[in-house]
Amino acid sequence: VNMKKIAIVASGLLWATGIFADGISSDVVGYTTKDAPQGKFLILNAPFNNLNAEEKVINGLIGGVEGVDYDDDNLWMITATQVQVPDEKGYTTYFYLNDGWVSDGVYKPGWCDAGGNIVDGTITSMLGFWFKSVPSAAMVKCSGSAPTNSQASILSPAVFSLRGNAFPVPIKLNSELMTVEGITGVNYDDDNIWMTTAPQIQVPSEKGYTTYFYLNDGWVSDGVYKPGWCDAGGNIVEDVIEIGQGFWTKGVTGPFKLVFKNNLSGSELDGDK
Repeated sequence: VNMKKIAIVASGLLWATGIFADGISSDVVGYTTKDAPQGKFLILNAPFNNLNAEEKVINGLIGGVEGVDYDDDNLWMITATQVQVPDEKGYTTYFYLNDGWVSDGVYKPGWCDAGGNIVDGTITSMLGFWFKSVPSAAMVKCSGSAPTNSQASILSPAVFSLRGNAFPVPIKLNSELMTVEGITGVNYDDDNIWMTTAPQIQVPSEKGYTTYFYLNDGWVSDGVYKPGWCDAGGNIVEDVIEIGQGFWTKGVTGPFKLVFKNNLSGSELDGDK
């Protein structure tokens, strides 16, 4: 079977995957990489499934990091690379050890719980998560198989929540790759009250976050307005959320659903494959 190799490089993210000529297959594999400065928290997303375990098991899904050794004084909990995954109580934290406990006398490198035990913990699809490389700068890598379902959706509540694309493709805002259902937009006003009352998406940037607001009457061109995600000027945007990038949502006016489309066989952003 002939395969194509695709590489997308944008804002420090790299994705390389094989795609069968006849479309999306369960054999599609790939990876994302992200520069991780030492000691800095990043918001990431895992758009692949683990090749050798359950769908999103962290060991075998997130790699490319430097480990530290376990010690009885628990200094490793401060010095080890971390992944913090949202849960019902806040976050579940995993630490990367060189000598995670497997069984009596058996140790190996990998993601561990707060007791230093190798875990089979998972990262829920479409949840963003925090990543922090503590020992040194790293090139964190998420690798695995690409999901094969045609679309996926997740609820975004009224409060801030970490979210991420279900599929390893870039998202152009206000495109079919990420649509919304059940959202309550607000109208633009000259006093900028809409900036506090509109639903939001906040995407990490070099300066902090870029915030987008959902208006009922976003500006397209002179005399032309439509509902959609807008910049701080109230203008409909076509900005792109890169592959593997997590982001915040805040429903503000109420919960809404994000619907992601699987477009691995022909994304408008990929160019000529």
